Amino acid sequence: MNPIGPGENKYAARYRNIILVALILVASIYVVLRAICVSFTHDEAVTFLNYVNRPWEEVLQVNYTNNHFLNTLLTRLSFDVFGSSEFALRLPNVICSILFFIFGARLLLRLPLGRWGAPLAFTAFVCNAFLLEFFGLSRGYSISLGLLMIALYCLYRGIETKWFFAYGFTSVVLTALAVTANYTLLNFFLVLAAFFLCYGIAGIISMRKEPRKLLLYSVLYLLAAFAVTGFVYLAWETLTKLNENGSMDFGGNTGFWTDTVGSLVIKSHMSIFDSNKWLLVFVPVLAGILLVAATVLVLVRFVKKERSPRLIFTVFLLAALAGCATAVTLQHKLFGTPFLIDRTGIYFIPLFSLLVIVCFCSEGPLLLLRRSAAGLFFLPLIIAQFRDINLTKTVTWLSHENMRETVEQLAKDAQQKKPGTGPLIVAVSFELAPVFNYYVFAKQINWIQQVPYDQVGYRRYADYCLAEEMDPAFPAEAPFDVTWQQSGKKILENREPVRYRHVKTMASFDFEQEDDRPKVKGYRGKYAELTGPGHRDSKAVVDSVSDTINTGRMFRVSCRLSAEHPRVHISAVVSIIRNGQGVIWKQFSLSSFIRKNNEWMLADLRLVVEQQLLPGDDVVIYFMNEGSEPVAVDDLQVDEYAMEWP
Repeated sequence: MNPIGPGENKYAARYRNIILVALILVASIYVVLRAICVSFTHDEAVTFLNYVNRPWEEVLQVNYTNNHFLNTLLTRLSFDVFGSSEFALRLPNVICSILFFIFGARLLLRLPLGRWGAPLAFTAFVCNAFLLEFFGLSRGYSISLGLLMIALYCLYRGIETKWFFAYGFTSVVLTALAVTANYTLLNFFLVLAAFFLCYGIAGIISMRKEPRKLLLYSVLYLLAAFAVTGFVYLAWETLTKLNENGSMDFGGNTGFWTDTVGSLVIKSHMSIFDSNKWLLVFVPVLAGILLVAATVLVLVRFVKKERSPRLIFTVFLLAALAGCATAVTLQHKLFGTPFLIDRTGIYFIPLFSLLVIVCFCSEGPLLLLRRSAAGLFFLPLIIAQFRDINLTKTVTWLSHENMRETVEQLAKDAQQKKPGTGPLIVAVSFELAPVFNYYVFAKQINWIQQVPYDQVGYRRYADYCLAEEMDPAFPAEAPFDVTWQQSGKKILENREPVRYRHVKTMASFDFEQEDDRPKVKGYRGKYAELTGPGHRDSKAVVDSVSDTINTGRMFRVSCRLSAEHPRVHISAVVSIIRNGQGVIWKQFSLSSFIRKNNEWMLADLRLVVEQQLLPGDDVVIYFMNEGSEPVAVDDLQVDEYAMEWP
């Protein structure tokens, strides 16, 4: 631990260290228990199914933002060694979260926080429900933040010692690794690398009376600059490709303060936010005041010619926050990338928290006033954390809370099915399908067959259907021949006529009603207007079948879309309309589109005919706006359209 501070006896230092170790253990145990108990989530399952549980050459492909490369690599290694349990797959992130706690505590111990300042600051630093939520998930955010915290510790050590190059370059390397686990950290890497090189150049200038040392460090910093440039080039190439193929579409379009800061405030105060919506105004305003006050404090200390490690580190934190916010805004203006929201901007939380602790909790003039301001910022976070303590759910994926128990119950039901009647057919929504398939794989269940729930309509059969609970009046994703029901209290009760009931967050379907199919009007010509549940803002393109096409044949569909709105979320649905009613439909999300600027080219989709098509059947492609920011249908225009028949 840290050596005894000024005016501190060894017994006080020992008790302080014991308390700090105890706090680290409590935080670590909480993360470990959540990693064991929380059901696997959608994004974790997508990574596992598409990358981790694949040949190594597919693990190494970075073609989609869900593949956080370092996270996928470490998860694959853990999977090979420890198996496919939730905890085994989350183990790399759990280890890095513990490193975050350890090096965060070590950094706080090096700051002049007073006798009991470090334990109090550590409590405030880690008590963030949103931060701790991702520490127990296999998403890479914990890995990136763990490496980020070690990098910040090394940077501070470099500033306060004469070994700045060694510590500083280590910090740069660790941050580069963090970028491979969370690509949005590239902005922070650029700020850190610039600070490292500028601070190093200032040190080189002071060596002009020592020629050998001057030459040595000049060469070292030159090599470091080449290494930084090479990494930035590779990272930029990767992110450009991800942006062009439409993978980087998660975010906001309003502004940094509203989207990034606002989403982090809501997620961090979730358990108290509903009854205290004033926090959405109060916390950002207070954060802005603290930023201005921190800047003023830095300027005053510079005028007084203070050059302490604490002051230099504060300057770096201010530069990092300002630089990252500016970079996000410029990237949105120049390249159309969205503003970071909630988890993609999660690294702002520890950076800003550290700034508040360094500026307002360390010893100096107006200590009581400064600590009161810091307490005003941290107190709602601490209250929210203690109200949100749980071992079973996540704020981001609430509908996944009971998936483990659901699959186990379905497995028991499948075993009770009569021999020779085939597997249990379970239709699963897009959101829940990856988690469902993960548990079927992990528990080695071979007698359950999963089908997309949008196929239930024309297959006419499924034993169960799983989907998130939605508003029964507006089933935006439901097949057109099913209706939404209210969720039950217990798993698999009252199965007639509702085939499946799930607890809390799932919905139930009644497969016997067929009056909810899409009504199509005015579809003779290039465009059609669709009405019906979930398609209030839809536009369609129509082509007609001239000859009979038997099942098993394929046809190809492609089209190009453009939108005046800079950021939209589109899904394309291919439907076969016969006598004004849909008989087949398939839905493709925005990930099926190749994006360039504000245009999307629907990839060449080759669709298998699963029901015989007759002359006069109309093949309709229609487009749905499904993002958080609705786009008027008039904003969408089909520029090119082609359909090829065999």
